[in-house]
Amino acid sequence: MESRKLRSTSSKIETKALFDFDNVNEYLYNDKEIKVGGSGAEYNYYGGQTPELPRVRSSVVTVERVLPRRPKTDPLPDSTYEIFYRRMKKNEKQMSNEERIKNLWELDTLQSQLERLSQYDWIRSLPEITVIKDMKDYDELERKKQLTIKEIERLLQKHENWRKRKEFHSREMKEWCEGSSDSEYDMPIEELRERRKLQNRQRYGPVIRLNLGNEYCLVIDPLSTPKIEKVEEKEPPKKRKTIVTLEDVDDASQIDIQTKDNILFGTNFEDIPTYRNGFQLPLHMRRMMHKGAK
Repeated sequence: MESRKLRSTSSKIETKALFDFDNVNEYLYNDKEIKVGGSGAEYNYYGGQTPELPRVRSSVVTVERVLPRRPKTDPLPDSTYEIFYRRMKKNEKQMSNEERIKNLWELDTLQSQLERLSQYDWIRSLPEITVIKDMKDYDELERKKQLTIKEIERLLQKHENWRKRKEFHSREMKEWCEGSSDSEYDMPIEELRERRKLQNRQRYGPVIRLNLGNEYCLVIDPLSTPKIEKVEEKEPPKKRKTIVTLEDVDDASQIDIQTKDNILFGTNFEDIPTYRNGFQLPLHMRRMMHKGAK
């Protein structure tokens, strides 16, 4: 009589949770060639034309549907379903939390399996991850190891894409609910770049320059790696011309009025436009002279 064995001491591993590459499509996982046409082909082209199907006359008669009259009062108000709605909403929230915890657990399991397959003793870990028929066949072990790594990386990438899409849609819903009218989709790319740059400066801080004293400075940018640049020599400020009034001049012979041929005070009189009616006094002076004559 056989003795009873406990489940905890059984060395048999359930194959439901393992990767099984033996009972899958060989064209996807084993790179099997697809033969089309000719002898021994797996697939054949459909050479004939579409057969003519017999026409069947239907005796169904369509009748115009008459809608019932809408009553003035709602026979089923919303208050009838409030209790049921709250209960179902609570169940939905609980199920979503359980699903999220399950996804995180599966993600952690896949990452640990990928790390175990990257170690030197991956042969010991492979039977716990993938179904192996013959442990002595090294070609099978190597092939299924590569297939397992490829499948795990695909699942991890799928989870990462799902997480990015979720964040993107959550951000869009938040902007939509807030009702922000300042949309960045219609903004020019240069203006958008300057706006993002200003936001990053306000968030992470300005650029810091440390003078090293040998015509070079250390540039510390929070948004990029530090670098050493040569200090640009600044042009000295231009000196303003001093204005001297006639009251400050003691000797009138020291005044340079820049006279030369037709030039006086640095201006050529031939280039000065003349009035159509000749030289005239300003209007207010003519009015004063006219009043004095009266």
